[in-house]
Amino acid sequence: MSILIGMPCYGGVVSDKTTNSLFNLAKIFVRNNIDHGILTMANESLISRGRSRIANFFINNTEFEYLFFLDSDVGFDANDVLKLLSYKEEIVCGAYPMKTVPLKWNFTLSEPRTMKGSLVAIERIGIGFSLIHRSVFGKIVEKYGTELKYFPTNESTTHAPTEREKENSYHYFHEMKKGNIYLPEDLSFFTRARAVGVQPWMDTSISLCHVGSHVFQED
Repeated sequence: MSILIGMPCYGGVVSDKTTNSLFNLAKIFVRNNIDHGILTMANESLISRGRSRIANFFINNTEFEYLFFLDSDVGFDANDVLKLLSYKEEIVCGAYPMKTVPLKWNFTLSEPRTMKGSLVAIERIGIGFSLIHRSVFGKIVEKYGTELKYFPTNESTTHAPTEREKENSYHYFHEMKKGNIYLPEDLSFFTRARAVGVQPWMDTSISLCHVGSHVFQED
C-alpha cells in the first residue's frame, strides 16, 4: 500500500493545523511501513488546472497506489487517513465544513441512501480530503480521454511537466457545463467518476476543520 499526498497551496501558504496534521501523519506512515510522498502545487492560480497537474504527475511519474488530495487549509486527525486506506474503496472522503456561519457542509448524498458501516454513498463532495485509487483516472480516460487530453505547460506553477506528462496528460478536473452553469472542478470530477461506474463514499465518523478568516466588528 502506498500513497501520494497532493496538496494545492497557492502562494505556498499552509495552515498551522494542516502542518501539524501532516507531521503526525508522516510519523504514522513510518510506523506502519506505508510508502508515501508529497507533491505541493504552490503557484497555480487556477485550481482546476492545479489539481489536474497533480493527478497527471501521480499517474505519469510515480508508482503510488493512491492519490490523497489534501487542501492546505484542512486540519485532521492523522489516524483518519489510515481509516480511509483501510476501506480499500476507489474513492473515499471526509467532509469538512464550508467557511460559513452557521456551519454548512458541501456534499450531496446518493439516493436512495446507502450505508456500509460508517460509510455513506455520495454523489459529490468538496475534494480537499479525498483518497482516490489510481484505477479511477484510467476509467475516466477511457470515457472522456478525447475531450480531456491537453498539453501541460509550466506557466504559473512550480513544477515543469515531465516528458511523460507532455505526452499523457488529461484535464480530469475541467469544469463541466450542466445546463446554464459550470460545475466547480471537484464536483465535475465526481460527476465523471460516477459516470464511469465509480461510487464515491464518505466516512461519517471523520471530523475535520476548515481554516479561514473572519472579520470581527460591532454592528
